[in-house]
Amino acid sequence: MNDFKKYIEASGLSPITITNYIRQLSRFNADLHGDERSLIKFIKDNYKIGSQRQNMTVSVLKYRGYYELPVELLRTYLQKAHQESLEIQSERTRNIEYPTMKEMVDKMNDYYKNQDYRSFCVMYLLLNYQTRNMDLVATIVSGKNEINDTDNFIYLRGNDCIYIRNSYKTRERYGTKKDIIRNRKFNTAIRNIEVDEVLLHGTNLTYEVRKITGGFTESTIMKLNVLMNNNINSLMKISNNRGTNLNTIHSNYNATT
Repeated sequence: MNDFKKYIEASGLSPITITNYIRQLSRFNADLHGDERSLIKFIKDNYKIGSQRQNMTVSVLKYRGYYELPVELLRTYLQKAHQESLEIQSERTRNIEYPTMKEMVDKMNDYYKNQDYRSFCVMYLLLNYQTRNMDLVATIVSGKNEINDTDNFIYLRGNDCIYIRNSYKTRERYGTKKDIIRNRKFNTAIRNIEVDEVLLHGTNLTYEVRKITGGFTESTIMKLNVLMNNNINSLMKISNNRGTNLNTIHSNYNATT
C-alpha cells in the first residue's frame, strides 16, 4: 500500500481525491490482489447500491492498475455501478423542491438592503460563480503583497475587485482562477464586511451556507444554476466558473432529468 500511496500522491490528483482513495482502500477488507469476481461480490455485499459501489470500484481499479493486475471484469462492473448511481441521483433530483432563481436573488438583495453584507457576498458568489463551500473561505485584502499562491483572496482595487481562487477542489486540474468583479453592490458590500474573510477558516461551512441560503446546500444552488442556464454556452461558462467538466455537470447537477 505504501508504494501505491506514493504513486497516487505523485499523480496530480486533488488532495481530496487522493485522501478518498487511501481511506477507501485502507478500509477494504478483501484481498485487493484476489480474483475479480470475488472483489465484485465483496463490493456488492458490503457497499450500498449507487455512489458507494461506484466509488469503491474506482478505487480498486486504480489500485489494481498500478500493480498491473487484471481489471477487465471490474471495468465492466464499473459501468453498471455508474449507471445505477446515475439512476439514483436522477430520482433524488426529481424529488427535490428547488427554490426559484427569483427567490434566491430576492434573498440576496434583502441581505444588501438590511446591510448584512457578508451574507450578500456569499449569495452573490454562489449564484454568479457557482462556487463550492471551500471557495468562499477568501481573505479580503487591499495590497498585492498580501496575496499568496495557496489561499483564496478578494483583492480590492479602485472601483472593482479580483476574486482569486487557489484553494478549491479541482485546482490541480484547472489552476488558479481569477475573476474581476465590477458589480457595484458587491464592491460596496465586500468593503463593509466587519472581518477580513467572506466565510471564516475553521467554521462549519455547510452549516454557514445553508443558514445564509435558507436551508439549501451549494450543490442545490449549483443545480438551480444549471436548470436556469441549460444551454451549451451558459453551461460552458458554469464549467469554467466552478472548475468542473461538462460531463460532471450533466451527471451530478442536471436537475432536468
